[in-house]
Amino acid sequence: MKKTLAEICEYLQGELVGDGSILIQGVGSTESVNKNQITYAQNAKYLRIALQSEAAAIVVGADECDLEGRSGIKVADPKGAFVELLHLFHPAAVPEAGIHPTAVIGDQVSIGDGVCIRAHAVIEDHVSLGA
Repeated sequence: MKKTLAEICEYLQGELVGDGSILIQGVGSTESVNKNQITYAQNAKYLRIALQSEAAAIVVGADECDLEGRSGIKVADPKGAFVELLHLFHPAAVPEAGIHPTAVIGDQVSIGDGVCIRAHAVIEDHVSLGA
């Protein structure tokens, strides 16, 4: 997935600093971020580390004033924003609905829409699974 810094800024409802057209392809910690990723700095100590990294952009607190010419996003809670970015770039896998052929389904079982029953699962008699 690729998002521009401006799109990410809108998603986080932050304040854009610098070039909004930068393409971001993922997230990384300040210690392991690469040139296509965004990172965050919770405080001045981590901002110094982030500024020395290859990060394409940095998420910082709204009170941080100097990104030293780097692009980034100012938000109220940088750590919380980073968690949101993790969800954006790495959404939780949603299993496909259906019943695996090896699953054992009891009598008088009610199965709601969108339920996924995996291999070798056992659903006893009179069980009701909601959507």
